[in-house]
Amino acid sequence: MSGTQTERLTGWKTIGAFVGRDARTARRWEAERGLPVHRVPGGGNASVWADPEELRNWMKGAPPELQAARSPDPPAQRFGKRGWLIAACALGIGATSVPIATRWAANASDPPGNNLPYGNDAAANETWRLASLSRDRRSVPGLLKAEAMFDQLSKTYPKNAAAFIGLAETDLLLREFNSLPSETAYRRATLAAEHALALDPASPAAMRALAFCKYWNEGNRAQAMTLFERAIRINPDDALSWHWYGTALLGASRASDALSALDKASQLNPDSSAIAADRGYAHYLTGDHKGAVAGLREVTQIDPEFSGAHYYLERIYLIEGNGPAYLAEAGTTARLKQQSARLKTVAEAAAAYKTGGKAAMLSSLIADETRKFDQDGESAIRLAMLNSAAGNRAEVLRWLTKAEAIREPGIGALDGYIEFVPYRDSSDFKRFFPAH
Repeated sequence: MSGTQTERLTGWKTIGAFVGRDARTARRWEAERGLPVHRVPGGGNASVWADPEELRNWMKGAPPELQAARSPDPPAQRFGKRGWLIAACALGIGATSVPIATRWAANASDPPGNNLPYGNDAAANETWRLASLSRDRRSVPGLLKAEAMFDQLSKTYPKNAAAFIGLAETDLLLREFNSLPSETAYRRATLAAEHALALDPASPAAMRALAFCKYWNEGNRAQAMTLFERAIRINPDDALSWHWYGTALLGASRASDALSALDKASQLNPDSSAIAADRGYAHYLTGDHKGAVAGLREVTQIDPEFSGAHYYLERIYLIEGNGPAYLAEAGTTARLKQQSARLKTVAEAAAAYKTGGKAAMLSSLIADETRKFDQDGESAIRLAMLNSAAGNRAEVLRWLTKAEAIREPGIGALDGYIEFVPYRDSSDFKRFFPAH
């Protein structure tokens, strides 16, 4: 490394300014053009830095036009030291892996009829199954391990769609269950899903992955719903298609239809913690608050290492004003997602709560999230969510307007946020809730 510690450029805003662009463009260039950026292990989205000399060398040879391709770097380089360790584990599946006798985990993307994707190649099929299992457990180590294995399969069998579907789904889950930036995750997942569809135009799993990106990233509801429904027609017994279709219906303010879809997903895969958690969240959106919380608590008791249920509970407790319960769930979520920076944020919020109660806690959380937005350009929606919990109506409108201006992923599906239910029918918020 040519730069010294004092020469490092810290944060997306600073890195973007160095290359003459804003923070969001710098993030996009990392995904699309290989902008050399480093991450502090476990530091979250904001803990990034760059070496000025590396950036200068990159700018000398940077391509003038964007090459729409997935980053050629192996997962070890894309995800830092932790990714290197997981990639190493993937080469020798032994003590660190779940026993093969274990039932293949929730929502495994088997092709229709359970045909194995690599024909008679037993080794490739076994790698794909283990990658699918690792992905579907939704733990950080499992997702990183899946990324490494799917990536290797995609290189070994570039004309087979299965690994590209796995990469698309894994990127989307790394965004939700770890700290992969939304813009990076959606771009990678979209490219992988589109490539999979080009290889296999009839693949319902590829349709489902692309539908997810179209819906939550691009806000293209019509195209997304068409893809979801086509995937379900091709394979009506696929739990994950019903699951993701159900969450999309929630975002479109079709709560009863969403619950029907999620119930179908649960029937097909009753052991899925992810489906159970989303069903609980859906019940909260429909007004069954007590039942929703009870259901989510049950998921945390049955599967305490699944972060999704803890995340829903922290959001519910925050808007209900239960500071201690929020802090406990937020700390658990951050620990399970291996987000050390957020653990520090929660600790600071807990200290604020002890001295000034809920108002001080929210003030601490909003100040921290504002610093992150000023540094990295994300996330205006999270700031709107926090201000909603604080009852700052004008700030909710300001931050949603900002999210709309920067086209932040999720801005087209705000009906699916419990934090914004009080604003759905207000004339000044109406444009954010077209389906309501």
